[in-house]
Order: sequence, then C-alpha cells, then structure tokens
Amino acid sequence: MNIKRITEAASAGKDTHKHKSLKQAFRFAREAFQNDPNHVVLDLFARTCPWGDFRNDLNPDFKKQGYTNMSMDALEAAKPFENNSIDIIIFDPPF
Repeated sequence: MNIKRITEAASAGKDTHKHKSLKQAFRFAREAFQNDPNHVVLDLFARTCPWGDFRNDLNPDFKKQGYTNMSMDALEAAKPFENNSIDIIIFDPPF
C-alpha cells in the first residue's frame, strides 16, 4: 500500500475537512480500503467533520450538538481501541 502525506499549512484552526487537500487525503484512504466494507475510521480532532466512525473532540459542545460521539483528550480517546482495529486515523490537531 502507498502511504501519502498531504498537508495544507493555511488550514490551522479551521474546519479542515472542507479543505481540498484533506478531502484528497481522505478519498485516498477510503479507496485504499474499498475492498473491506468493515474498515473503521477514527477522527481524534473531529470538530464538525462527519467522516469518522468514531469522532472525538476535546470541546464538549461538539458532542452535545451531535457532531462527535466522544469528548476527551485525543490520547484518551484512542486508548480503548485494540491494536490493528482502526484502519484510518484522521489526525488534524487544532494548532
């Protein structure tokens, strides 16, 4: 499998899931797992991004509004998952 790193420096602090480069990266990742309909996506800094199966954000307002299903520190959010149980991790910290 080919691994890509796609960045967009001007996106810091914004809803980056709306940016072209992150859409491109996510499309690439989804295509890599297209033969496995059970792949799992974890977004540790989701904000309002709907792409993850498990969406986390430190701000509890996003959970209250239904955008995320977790509201905790990103490292704590990742701990319950067993090794090799996540296929795609969206890691887009807000800084």
